Amino acid sequence: MRARRTPVLVAVGLLLAAGGVADRAGRPSTTLPSSIASRAVMPTAAPASALSSSWFCVGATAGDASSADGVVHVANPTDRAASGTLTVVPMGGPAVSTALAVAPMSVTRVALRDVVQAPWAAAVVDLDSGQVAAELVVHGLSESDATPCSSRASDRWHFADGATAKDASLVMSLFNPFPEDAVVDLSFSTDQGRAAPAAFRPIVVPAHSLVVREIGEHVRRREAIATEVAVRTGRVVAAQTQTRTAPGRAGLSVSVGAPSLGTVWQFPAGQLQDGVDEHYSVSNPGNREATVLFQLILDEGVAEDFERSVPARSRLDVVLNEEVGVPRGVQHSLTVESLDGEPIVVSRALVYAPPASGPGRADTIGLRRSATRWLFAAAGPVEGDGEYLYVANTGETAARISVTGLDDGSGLAIDGMQGLEIGPGKRARFLVNDHVKRPALPIVVISTTPVAVERGYFQATGGVWVGPGIPLD
Repeated sequence: MRARRTPVLVAVGLLLAAGGVADRAGRPSTTLPSSIASRAVMPTAAPASALSSSWFCVGATAGDASSADGVVHVANPTDRAASGTLTVVPMGGPAVSTALAVAPMSVTRVALRDVVQAPWAAAVVDLDSGQVAAELVVHGLSESDATPCSSRASDRWHFADGATAKDASLVMSLFNPFPEDAVVDLSFSTDQGRAAPAAFRPIVVPAHSLVVREIGEHVRRREAIATEVAVRTGRVVAAQTQTRTAPGRAGLSVSVGAPSLGTVWQFPAGQLQDGVDEHYSVSNPGNREATVLFQLILDEGVAEDFERSVPARSRLDVVLNEEVGVPRGVQHSLTVESLDGEPIVVSRALVYAPPASGPGRADTIGLRRSATRWLFAAAGPVEGDGEYLYVANTGETAARISVTGLDDGSGLAIDGMQGLEIGPGKRARFLVNDHVKRPALPIVVISTTPVAVERGYFQATGGVWVGPGIPLD
């Protein structure tokens, strides 16, 4: 192992001492102060001063099905033990709670099927502190995927991409963790126009329950679907689980939706090479056309920005492989910005086939913010899998990043990954396996200036995760 152990207080603890007001967006409340509302654009850990925090993990099965069997990973990057409960809510059944303890600098994993047996289930992680975060890993027949759990509920959720074509299944999970019923409408922008089936308007989600809908039962044979979840009363957490079995397009993905629209979306990971297709989907659910700018940062050289128009209440697909002027074989990051301020949601699909790593497919919604500290709670269990970090610095100041692993009570300051400089307007990719010869660990990335970070995890047996970390500030 090429890593050195450092005392807990030196490695990470002092760097996690930033404070603030607890983010209570996941619980019934009045209007949030602006300082807390800024944390609500994507899953974000509560500050160190928080007396409690909650995470909502949605979009997995619990043992009765093999398509998306779920495991919750709860990581604690602080020098204090955290405790609480994990409550699993099965579709159509009573909730079951179990005690949860997470030691300092450690991760606790709970398989949903070890708590309940159900076709679908959601989980609530309630903790007695901040800075601890949860990620959901789903395991299919031949591959896995991971997504941050949600740190809040919302009355709106947005998904930019999905499919109900032949050999594709799209499932929407609606979870209501609160004591009042919620009433939800689903509507869709597809490659064949708008759709708002009566069967999805309204959907009642009873208190403390999970409701699951197969979108293809009423929106059939669509190659591309953007979904909007609008809540008439109450709040929910919405996630979609997508499975594809067609050769060359197969994959499993699960993602919590975007709880709000935005004008800037970041994707630190990207590379056009043989065997890799890179797709971006832009959804504009508003009533005005949006002019969207695609901006690339290359490891070497430059690429011209390009614009596209997205009609009102519609969607757009951009296949980066087909764009002129985007060099092949060069790593890049991409930022999508709405130039006229019309809010949008953007997602990316990376499809891998030989000779690239894989085979596999990774679907993710873009990052809404940069941060100086990122946590990746989930870690693959197999040595020999490839783990990458992708860091984009879109700011005007050079960033120095350091990477620490959480190893059962100790922080590992990983050799060769301390004080790495990324210039302003630059990006970098790092192969973690070059520095740690062991199964993957939960990781904390700390930067001297805000950056955007994703992780890519390529399983030796096939299957790909590529997605965002969880901001700790």
